[in-house]
Amino acid sequence: MPPRLLAKQGQDVEDVLGPCTSNGFPHRLANEYTAGSYRACQRRPAAPVRWNRLITERTGLVFSRTDALLVQ
Repeated sequence: MPPRLLAKQGQDVEDVLGPCTSNGFPHRLANEYTAGSYRACQRRPAAPVRWNRLITERTGLVFSRTDALLVQ
């Protein structure tokens, strides 16, 4: 959901994710989106962490029915 495409539809990221974040979703995947970060992630992936802040950059999200600080 690139913010610029949502803006063309008169929406922003919070319009789309608001219902999810108000119910304990989503959880964020640690990802730097660089070639080097993929190797480290394959060796030792980090557990997804609850994310309730504004999304301002490319972010990997997991939508889970589990409302926990960490999804394992």
